Amino acid sequence: MKLVISETVNDIPVVTEKENTILIADFDAGAGAVPLSTVTGKGSLIVATADGAVDELVVGTDGYVPVADSGEATGIKWIPTSGLVSSDVSGWTNPSQTWAYASSTTMTVPSGAASIYRVGDKWKLTANSVVLQGYIIAVADTQLTVVGDALTNHVFSDNYYSHSNPVGFPDYFNVVPSMAVANFDDGSGGQATVVKAFITIVGRRLHGRISASGTKAGTNTNLFIIAATQFGPILAANYSGVALIGIYSRAGVDFGTVSYVAATGNIVSTGASIADNTVIADASMDFSFEI
Repeated sequence: MKLVISETVNDIPVVTEKENTILIADFDAGAGAVPLSTVTGKGSLIVATADGAVDELVVGTDGYVPVADSGEATGIKWIPTSGLVSSDVSGWTNPSQTWAYASSTTMTVPSGAASIYRVGDKWKLTANSVVLQGYIIAVADTQLTVVGDALTNHVFSDNYYSHSNPVGFPDYFNVVPSMAVANFDDGSGGQATVVKAFITIVGRRLHGRISASGTKAGTNTNLFIIAATQFGPILAANYSGVALIGIYSRAGVDFGTVSYVAATGNIVSTGASIADNTVIADASMDFSFEI
């Protein structure tokens, strides 16, 4: 490096030039410089640990990224990208995780699911180029139980969840309940015809509606008898004995109640007594319970 010194001697300008070589090592020894020995390997970062103090953050595992953590000595730690989430204005959040098929109603997820997902959340994914959506109704450490669209045994991609009301999510999902034919059938011992059956979930509360036609089997006050688990895992601790959960109507001539019977786990409609073999053109019930 060339050093140029300009000065005035006896009112005469004097310019002195001097060639010199400065080594990087010279800075290493300078006052206040960070010693090169602070870093010991490729990819290490120099981070401040306190006012006027630095230390080495050794490079993390491939694919990991640094995030702030006041509990760490360096104030920084490495985490996998699966620990990051991203969301957009649509209301969907990408958990940056791999979801995998387990059954038509369950999927496996990385450990720690309870810290991310909760009962009542919405989910969306793509399987075999088909977009599937629904609700999360149970959360275990590495498994989510869901209702809505049936999961298919394919590789899942474009996985999203939402705690809110995301854009494009259906207002309800159709279901196909199986009813007790000892009370209501098609006139020949088979299932009554389901005209409409659907559910929607808001928070932890499931709302359902069923409309059906068929023939009364036996003479009594009950028509619909359906296992509650066909819709979702009812929070049994809140429904002991016989709990009122909805209303029932039959062709505008009979109105009654819908109850959850804890002893059997069934949803049961109760109204006026109906004679055996009565043809029923339109019966419906609306119900709601916590999951």
